[in-house]
Amino acid sequence: MNTTLFFDLLSFEAKKTSNMQGDMAQLADYNFGPEQVQLTQLWQSLYRIIFRANVVEDRAIARNPTLEADKTKVAQYVAEAKFLRAYAYFHLVSLWGGVPLYETYNETITNNYIPRATAAEVWAFIEKDLRDAQAVLPVAYGNADLGRATKGAATALLGRALMFQKKWGPAQAAGETDTGALHVCAGERL
Repeated sequence: MNTTLFFDLLSFEAKKTSNMQGDMAQLADYNFGPEQVQLTQLWQSLYRIIFRANVVEDRAIARNPTLEADKTKVAQYVAEAKFLRAYAYFHLVSLWGGVPLYETYNETITNNYIPRATAAEVWAFIEKDLRDAQAVLPVAYGNADLGRATKGAATALLGRALMFQKKWGPAQAAGETDTGALHVCAGERL
């Protein structure tokens, strides 16, 4: 399922301009229930991201590299995984409130049915992951690595998460953070 289309249909960012059929028409018309196939697919896709991020973090700890260059790369990969895990939890908590919170790979493989965490616990975990990612992710990548998570992406998602929680002061501070990235439109540093 195209998650971008899903989120666009549930927001004001997309307008139904053609006749949609079946399940997609129900989404576009806000006439759907918990049995909606796309909701199940979205839930599964987001938890797949979380599982894979937890695997990356677990394997990175187990690997324990000795070379400094390897340590730097492993730290970057873990930070990228934390960014993606925070992104997945952001969508889960935004749509469903409190959800099962799998913080580690071991939790994932030993307990498939953990109880729902509170929304506040999920938001706190998102904030922690994003702050961890901010501390490690680079400002930019070379052309070969475009599209990877950056410090600016982690900062923007953290700001958005804070706004969703109505933490206006911290959200403003996150938005004013100097990531060192060039502002694309103005060509100046933020």
